Amino acid sequence: MTIQIKTTVLFTVLTAGFIFLVSMVVYFFSSKFAFQDFYKRLEIRAHIVASALLENDKTNTAVYEAIREQYLEKLNQEKEYLLPVKNGVVDQKAADSMGINPSFLKKIISLHEANYNQHGLYYSGVLHANNNGNYIVVISARNDYGDEVLRNLRQILLACGVVSTLIVFTIGLFFSKAIFLPIRNIISRVKEISIGSLHLRLPEQKEHDEIAVLTRTFNDLLSRLEAAFDIQKNFVSNASHELRTPLTAIIGEADLALYKERNPAEYKASLEVILHEAEILQNLTNNLLTLAQTDSAAASLQMEPVRLDEVLNDIKLMVSKMHPEYQLTLTMPDVHGYMDAPYANGNYALLRLAISNVVLNAFKYSGKPVSILLQTENKKHTISISDEGIGIPEEELKYIFVPFFRASNIGTIEGHGIGLPLTFNIVRFHEGEIKVQSAVGVGTKVAIVLPVCRPYN
Repeated sequence: MTIQIKTTVLFTVLTAGFIFLVSMVVYFFSSKFAFQDFYKRLEIRAHIVASALLENDKTNTAVYEAIREQYLEKLNQEKEYLLPVKNGVVDQKAADSMGINPSFLKKIISLHEANYNQHGLYYSGVLHANNNGNYIVVISARNDYGDEVLRNLRQILLACGVVSTLIVFTIGLFFSKAIFLPIRNIISRVKEISIGSLHLRLPEQKEHDEIAVLTRTFNDLLSRLEAAFDIQKNFVSNASHELRTPLTAIIGEADLALYKERNPAEYKASLEVILHEAEILQNLTNNLLTLAQTDSAAASLQMEPVRLDEVLNDIKLMVSKMHPEYQLTLTMPDVHGYMDAPYANGNYALLRLAISNVVLNAFKYSGKPVSILLQTENKKHTISISDEGIGIPEEELKYIFVPFFRASNIGTIEGHGIGLPLTFNIVRFHEGEIKVQSAVGVGTKVAIVLPVCRPYN
């Protein structure tokens, strides 16, 4: 069953339920009014009968009889009962012979009037007093007119309910079809989109309803998918190119060395070139492997509280040993105790790799001093790496975490475009975020934000 039909059926059921409830209320009050009206008519007849039968003045009795005959129609199965009351008690034998409920008679004596019905017969009784004593006058009859009115009312309500339900279902089906038309159009359009046609988009409406939001959201998803497929294709192309370059150099140098006999110095020079290109190739493949494993092997990595100040000191020591010419300034808050140390939950080796990638990039693209600032605020650690290098064009900032992407202004600076994507994956794995601010000719500031972690909670 489609959502359109489900919606129509649900709307119809709710409406039918409401119509049924209203019909029940109307029938209940109409029935109650019909009973009360008929009881009132019987009560009036009882008073007239009492006056006609029990008045001592024969003139008044004749008047009552004339009114009764002229203005009161004869009711179906109408009967009159007259029972004397002596000392507040009715003759029980007389009552039983008339088939009147004893409790009904007691109620009349107590309240001076009462009503009840039994097997479709309606009874109304009054207590009448005159000089000869107290009498109970009871009138019984069938309410044919009231029953007919209620029967017709039931039929009308039932017919109106059925017709109204059918009309509501038809109208609901029509409107739900109109409401779900944009969704059917979206489904039809989506079926046309495949891997080879990711450039297609859903037509966006000018309205600001949920369908328009859904359309825009789906178009955004298609844009991201298209970009992801493009990145994947570019990744394969760029990876092939980056791997082919050192391999070509190695093969070319080996062919050149084997082309003719050479002296040991020339062979040594060729081997040094081959070793250099092999190291580049090894470094590239290792980075690619690490980039892939940061997602696939994330669940198996050991996570523990890591002191970020120790990680940064380790990176500073590494930089000073590998590149003594680099000037790295490290600024961190003073630690007064074990519990005051800046802890983050993570993997020490991965965090060291992620931060060192940014630091080494800062030196590579600036050739000037680099500073690291560690701050803790609002349960977040922020590691800011700042340089005064060439900067990144503003329009290219959104691509810096794409594997193999390199800015257009790097010139002849060597690199593969793997470091920042690797850092991005590692930071994301640690539930952090990375922010980049850069201006061409001014420098770049990379902020790595990580959640605060306490060693013992």
